[in-house]
Amino acid sequence: MLQLLAGCATYTSTLEPGTKTDPEAGYVYGRFKIGRPDSGGLLPARLRAGLVINEKNGANSYAIQFELEGVPSAIAIKPGTYAIKKLTFATGDYLQSGERIFPEGPLTTLFTVESGKAYYLADFVVATKISATGSSRTFSWQLTSVTDNYISTTAEFKKTLPQLESITTLRAIAK
Repeated sequence: MLQLLAGCATYTSTLEPGTKTDPEAGYVYGRFKIGRPDSGGLLPARLRAGLVINEKNGANSYAIQFELEGVPSAIAIKPGTYAIKKLTFATGDYLQSGERIFPEGPLTTLFTVESGKAYYLADFVVATKISATGSSRTFSWQLTSVTDNYISTTAEFKKTLPQLESITTLRAIAK
């Protein structure tokens, strides 16, 4: 079960079509999809999730926000050595939040980001649910899949962000 804490999440801005690229940056991308909450007839609420990657030396940390659409998205990051660290979760008003730190394993393997290259992380899907008991509501989040769709996601990524169409792409985490 996810422990909820008070706090606020900040997400790294994702690239939009036509956004100028930074030749000094590297890029990480993938599909980060969050499902609409199964609300059991309750009023829908905006539930958020983010994937956090940290630089090995602790100098930089980035959070990629999950989106309903599930289209590939990318963020620009400074070159360095990184690892996927955790998932963060929050209600739309940020009154309840929490995190799930990934145990060491294939998903948390270190990867090196070089400038002018894009690194595929994976395709992630998070399911959400809202339930009620009396006057209180309970929110839950669950990582339901992590899939390697490198070829198809990369093709869609390059169509979605044409300014990165000619960039070299690599898997961040070995298959």
